[in-house]
Amino acid sequence: MSLVSPDQPGAATRSTEAYERLNRAFASPVDFSDPYDSRDIAVDWEVQTPMGEALRIPAFYDARLCPERPWQVRFTPRSAGAYQAMWVVRSGGEVSHQSEPERFVVEASRDGARGFLRQVEGWGLRFENGERVRGVGINFAWEEEPGRRRGKLDYRYETFLPALKAAGATFFRTWSCPWNLPLIWNTPSPRHERYDLQAAAKLDAVVALSEGLGLCFMFCLDYHGALKLVEDYWGGNAFWPRHPYNRENGGTCTKPEDLFTDAAARHDYRDRLRYIVARWGYSPALGVFELWNEIDNAMEGDRQPIAEASIVDWHREMTAFLKKLDPYGRPVATSLSHTDIRALFSLEHIDFTQLHLYCRSEELLEQLERNRRNYGKPVIVGEFGYDWRAPEDPFAHLFNADLKLALWRALFSETPVLPLAWWWELHYENGGLPILKVAAEFAQLVAQRCNWEVAPVALPRVEGLELQAFASSEALYLWVRRLDASAPMMIPLQELPTQPQRVLQFDLEAMQSQPADAALVRRYPGNLELSAADLPDMTVLILEH
Repeated sequence: MSLVSPDQPGAATRSTEAYERLNRAFASPVDFSDPYDSRDIAVDWEVQTPMGEALRIPAFYDARLCPERPWQVRFTPRSAGAYQAMWVVRSGGEVSHQSEPERFVVEASRDGARGFLRQVEGWGLRFENGERVRGVGINFAWEEEPGRRRGKLDYRYETFLPALKAAGATFFRTWSCPWNLPLIWNTPSPRHERYDLQAAAKLDAVVALSEGLGLCFMFCLDYHGALKLVEDYWGGNAFWPRHPYNRENGGTCTKPEDLFTDAAARHDYRDRLRYIVARWGYSPALGVFELWNEIDNAMEGDRQPIAEASIVDWHREMTAFLKKLDPYGRPVATSLSHTDIRALFSLEHIDFTQLHLYCRSEELLEQLERNRRNYGKPVIVGEFGYDWRAPEDPFAHLFNADLKLALWRALFSETPVLPLAWWWELHYENGGLPILKVAAEFAQLVAQRCNWEVAPVALPRVEGLELQAFASSEALYLWVRRLDASAPMMIPLQELPTQPQRVLQFDLEAMQSQPADAALVRRYPGNLELSAADLPDMTVLILEH
């Protein structure tokens, strides 16, 4: 829905619904020289909600959208009732103009919108309506160049995201970097930064597409290669010589660490965050802001390493700023590759820790538990792969098998988002998305039964089986992986508070639950015996109380 500013200040506009986007446009009566520098001019739409909240919605400048009124606001009201809003212009930090108030009415949402992602919890992503969703998806960090096709797809957002949705996905992760959604990379110096408006328009489309598909994504705003001078294993990822904050390009930084310590660079970065929140913060599809990808990789192995303290202090400022700036209160994160920076993940406004796990899938459960214990926060595996090196086709089955095992181990573990595989092209080309779909169907089944209101259940070790379990108020969910068909398969259930009345089996082929075959499962007081002859390599049992 698109609404323009009313012709008469103070006039009531027609009503809209909660969680429908409102657009407003504005021409500043105050002179300015640089619309991208908040010290020169900052335009906000200050809103009074029916609940008495005072919201400051930042505006962004893009004369291509409306030359006569180039200041744009995109606002998503979250509750029904009467609103009031006015334009406020600040110059040099002081109010230089206030418009007459505008009044508008918002009706309740008719389609039961779940709203914005508000909390990242141990067992799922909690939205405003209370719905809890397990994040199931994959990385799609960047798309291919237009017209380039290397397989079944051309790997563009408009082709890959619908395929991901068809596989039952609820979540994905993507980047802004020099070759994808390059908001700052084709611009003059940040002192008079003109954001790449073509990239901005592309991100407009990505956000709209994601919203239409019902997908939620983690948006990574920067990556370690932007700070590197020396090419890496891949023969690239050394973009500091091109960085617009580099003094050689008109910026204020003489070395990469200055991006984190230089006052002018910090100001420019805050203005970049302001632009991002102003232009795309309106959408519930944008679920998480991730400030950096693998920032620890910028700390070492280069001619100009960056001190840990500088990175931590910068994150302290920027996460606090982002939390105050974003009127929708979405989670904020950052990520590490292989270094555990305690002071970073311990920051108040880092909402969860993020691991990138390659070549170590057997450590998945241990790593999840370690991070939960160390930080007392939810933990997400934001990148996952059988190997960090580019896979070759003969080994694709190993990557898919590893992904399948990781997804099911994570489903029965306390992590809100299942491990996000990195090699999206390989998994798509070699049957990885159907593996994703089975996990997504089970996650949806549990959501429908109990909204993922569950707790882990510790089971004794059983020779020949790998077991994981969680329980809701209505059932015990048991994942069984067969390791040795010759071992006795008796699962002790004496510690359960109540004994099961009915046993269902989730069929990993048909992707539905049904009464377990009597030949597979036999119940005894305090025990569950499984038939080795009829037990699949992997299965899920639902023991209803």
